[in-house]
Amino acid sequence: MLVFRMFLRSALVGIALIACTSALSAAEKPASARLAIAALDFVPRNVDAGSAAQLASIVRRALRAERDFAVPDDAVVYEVQRAAGFGRAACDAEDCAAAQGAFLSSEKIVVGRLTRYTEKTGEEQVSEYVVRDQYRESFVVEVKAIDVKTGAADLSRTETAPTLAEARAKTERIAREIVELYRKLLADRARERAFGIELDGVSLTLALLRPVGIMADMAGGGYGAVVGLNARLLPGRRALAMVSLGYFVMDDDRASIRSYALSSAILGAGYRFTPYGPLFVIPHAGFGCMLHLIDGDPNGADAAGRYSYRMRYLFDPAFVAGCEIGVLPLENLAIFISPFCGLFFQQKSNAGQFLGLGLGARYLF
Repeated sequence: MLVFRMFLRSALVGIALIACTSALSAAEKPASARLAIAALDFVPRNVDAGSAAQLASIVRRALRAERDFAVPDDAVVYEVQRAAGFGRAACDAEDCAAAQGAFLSSEKIVVGRLTRYTEKTGEEQVSEYVVRDQYRESFVVEVKAIDVKTGAADLSRTETAPTLAEARAKTERIAREIVELYRKLLADRARERAFGIELDGVSLTLALLRPVGIMADMAGGGYGAVVGLNARLLPGRRALAMVSLGYFVMDDDRASIRSYALSSAILGAGYRFTPYGPLFVIPHAGFGCMLHLIDGDPNGADAAGRYSYRMRYLFDPAFVAGCEIGVLPLENLAIFISPFCGLFFQQKSNAGQFLGLGLGARYLF
């Protein structure tokens, strides 16, 4: 049982290392660089400029409340607009906004438009000879958060409100969306720059095993399953730390063996390549241990008397290498095939080898 405890300990140590390092990485977030973002005056359409300016001020207040956002003062924006030849003209088109954002040295820029619509709803008989038309008004708020470098909109929202007060409330909600969007952007950037490790996914692989060399004298083949846990190394997220636990039922070739099973615990590393779209390739290699569980048959002892009628646990160091080739049919699901080979050292003078082929699925965190 000492060998069995050593086997379990080696597997648990690998899993614990990944879990603890992931927790430390999550707890030690580095301070992110500030995001330069500006908000221009909203364009008024059939409404007074003051009402449109109120909506722009709502967005600016929300952005300035975030310490990780660098938002220029209104006076600075107006001075840069004047110096660049834009004047105080409002802007709500992507190309115009990107041009002004470049002059402001901003990475992101928010623009918008407030439009008032009036619709005739009927008539009111004021007197015998006087009829007064009745109208209903509505306000449409359009807001865009634009990437200055590409000119593309990171977020675009259009809301309709029956009153100006409701238009201001809807603008506040849009401003909160913009803040959350760019908070997430900064958090993602911080993780990209940080050194550490984060969980990648957990997998289950069904595999066939074929012994070769010395091992083929004991078993003709086998089948089983491998459970794997991967973690991404930061920055980059392409290098992987990998822990796997496997169990295989072997078809023994000796009369002295009643049953033969093979279990493994491997700690390894891999690298994820994404050559095209959802296709990925992960070559990997690892070192660990193989545990042979052999139940001897009292009616078939071999000439050397190697196995007696009792369970034997043989513990061997092992090296395993392989390659996953797969696709991502869903954002959080990977399907792959995995050819692999292994080498385990039975004694100082010899070693066993095996080849394998697996079909697996991985849930990605």
